[in-house]
Amino acid sequence: GGRGGGEGGPLAALEQSLRNKVEEFARGMSTVVKEIIRSLSDMKALKNTEYTNKMSELEMKHATAKEKISEYHRSLVEAAVPQNRMYVIQSNQGQVDQLQEEYNTQKMKNMQDHAKELASVLTHEQKTMIKCGVPGFMETADPYQLTQQSSIFNFLLQQDPTPAP
Repeated sequence: GGRGGGEGGPLAALEQSLRNKVEEFARGMSTVVKEIIRSLSDMKALKNTEYTNKMSELEMKHATAKEKISEYHRSLVEAAVPQNRMYVIQSNQGQVDQLQEEYNTQKMKNMQDHAKELASVLTHEQKTMIKCGVPGFMETADPYQLTQQSSIFNFLLQQDPTPAP
């Protein structure tokens, strides 16, 4: 794999001493650590794919439900006697609002569940990287530290681009 710690590389934002430690770690990185990093990366990708699929499924179900309810509402309005049409339209709008509310609630729940899962994966990643002796890793939720860790992780991931057999 390529080195990438130079100017503009994935480690460019790191302070020089940490960058040197990470590059030194990468040069001596064992196959086992490379496999661990690859599997952690795969786990994050899987969680993101599951989330994307869950949200797509929700979008499709919602679109289908909206379509069906609007067809049903059209038939109700057409069937209603003229003096009842306004009442039917208002009643229909209440159902549409309810459908939208249910969709928004489920969408928010999916987002919150995904955030919790990612936080759990990240904590696991941090603990594992600490056990592997990767410089720059500690248990943290600090955005700056997380960005640094992400840069280090991605740099190490790039060091061995060949897939596992």
